[in-house]
Amino acid sequence: MSDYYLENHQGDFEDQEDLIWNEFDWQQYLNKNKRDINKLAEFYKSIQYNRVGYLEEICKFMGWESFDVFSSQDGEMEEISIETTAFFSQEETEESSESEAEPDPYTIHKHPLYCVSMALYQFIQEQCEELLVAGKNVVSAIELWRFSTSLLASQSNVLMAVYSIDFGDHVLAICHLKQVLNAVNESFKVLNQLPNKLSSVKQIVLALFTFREILLKVITDCREYDNSEFGDVE
Repeated sequence: MSDYYLENHQGDFEDQEDLIWNEFDWQQYLNKNKRDINKLAEFYKSIQYNRVGYLEEICKFMGWESFDVFSSQDGEMEEISIETTAFFSQEETEESSESEAEPDPYTIHKHPLYCVSMALYQFIQEQCEELLVAGKNVVSAIELWRFSTSLLASQSNVLMAVYSIDFGDHVLAICHLKQVLNAVNESFKVLNQLPNKLSSVKQIVLALFTFREILLKVITDCREYDNSEFGDVE
């Protein structure tokens, strides 16, 4: 992993020796990414009932100009910079200020679809834990198993979709995203069998609808972006 910059550097090697990261640097990078996703999951809780402009709010919170899943392919992905200080501790704010002069490299962890999907999965997982407590006498083991299986299928396919987009294969990404939609539909089938009076069930359904809307948007964007490469869309 410490050879990341060496393998991807296109210029003068000697001028870039100070950019090489070791295992500790990458671990810090992963920890920061985890904190960013945790904050996004918490932020989602505050806007989950806002069905108009919620995606714009997420982009503003994450410091993105828009929900553009293609910008990273041209090296234009910017550093995730969460501006809402209410979600930061003083120590994290100081760390952020110190690292502003040296922006982190782009990796798949910063991809908008990855960040949003991981935050929503985390929120759903928290609601599932509450469901296990509140609905222990009404939720069967087989229903929980089917639901967890659908979430796993959804998560694995969305990760493959993100990789496909990052590699520029938008048709493959669409195929994986359609698999994600199938998994989300399976989740809905399971949830329809559960008592809808449970708050956690309502929260999960709402999060899945949010996720479904995002998936449909990305599929549409992938189709338009892929067609534009062949001159079909101006």
